[in-house]
Amino acid sequence: MTTPVEIYQIKVTLRDSQPLIWRRIQVRSDITLAKLHRILQCVMGWEDAHLHRFVIQGECYGVPDEEDVESRKTKDERKYGLGEVLATASG
Repeated sequence: MTTPVEIYQIKVTLRDSQPLIWRRIQVRSDITLAKLHRILQCVMGWEDAHLHRFVIQGECYGVPDEEDVESRKTKDERKYGLGEVLATASG
């Protein structure tokens, strides 16, 4: 049985910005965290010039780097769906 696709509305706010910088976006629940990263780059007008990671319920998701000891704890964002990690986080 396949999980139905939902639409999530997300508000993204930059901390410590004056004036407040934010975007409200809608994304499908079946996108990967890597796709969410690309969407955020686009809607915020960024150029993917810095490292990133998502921290959800204490788990780190991003682009693992085998040479970096800390990033070995990072789960590959290409392998995890947004709906999947949010479902795990909520219950």
